[in-house]
Amino acid sequence: MSETATSPANAPSLPKATKTKAGAKDMKKAAKVTPFKQKELIHMFRGLASMLRAQITTSDAIKYYGQGLPNKKMSDTLEKIKHDCDAGISVHEAFRRTEKFDDMTVG
Repeated sequence: MSETATSPANAPSLPKATKTKAGAKDMKKAAKVTPFKQKELIHMFRGLASMLRAQITTSDAIKYYGQGLPNKKMSDTLEKIKHDCDAGISVHEAFRRTEKFDDMTVG
């Protein structure tokens, strides 16, 4: 055997991994956060408002509302918001961090 057959310079080139446009779009779809439906938000804010009128703290109202939800995504999101509120973060900042609420809702 000769040295030229085994040297890296003469080795067959391997195909390079490249990103395709379809692959990039799939990554964006997976990373994109989908907001909640308007009907779900209306129910949530009405429920929270009635608890706040009953002098329940914001953190507890979020916890109580989230516990009875069949929607696991909203329940988990409300748990994150409650955790942030308990850590001292303002309510509007906690809602904004989830990226599931639009600017008007957060404002």
